[in-house]
Amino acid sequence: MKKNIYILKKIIYFLLILCISFAICYESQAKKVLVWENNNSYKVSFPAGMFFKGILQYKISTRFNNTGDKVRWLIAKSQAAEDIIFIPAGSIIEGKIYQLKKPKIGRNGFLQIMVDKIYFPDGRKEYLTGHIWTRADNSIIGGEITKREGFRRTVHYIKDFGAVGQIIPHGQREMGQHTEMNPGSEWFIVLDEKFDLIIDK
Repeated sequence: MKKNIYILKKIIYFLLILCISFAICYESQAKKVLVWENNNSYKVSFPAGMFFKGILQYKISTRFNNTGDKVRWLIAKSQAAEDIIFIPAGSIIEGKIYQLKKPKIGRNGFLQIMVDKIYFPDGRKEYLTGHIWTRADNSIIGGEITKREGFRRTVHYIKDFGAVGQIIPHGQREMGQHTEMNPGSEWFIVLDEKFDLIIDK
């Protein structure tokens, strides 16, 4: 019981550090935005590698989705640089499922989503190029290798100690599971190319 509590505390601590790190990075990245001003408008340039945090609008799953299906995220919080709002709250980022594989023996189902549009609350639409951030940094969601179905005993010999018995995974790998993205979950959309935007004053 104490061991489980210790592990749980470690997980919570790790997630808290991760959230704080993202928050700091999320605020500081606004400094990377370049802004030019003329009489009637601002030109805003977002560098490749900049990211936006979006809330998924509906469930996505390898169970029922297909390659080419649209995916949408809501920008819940306005983003600004130099006191200029460049991505207003309520904007929608849209992408498509670029790659999708059903689960199979030995591997979970996986999908890859590429982003190509952003819709603003005033009706404007702009094109951009990006992907969904993942820890593996390859934009693949899911696809984990599954466990072995059974175990077997083996013996290792250690010098000056003798034989040591060990149980190791053995046999065919388990059938993979479907990978799902739940509505309301937050995802980071990363720009693959520079994105320029004209904003009226």
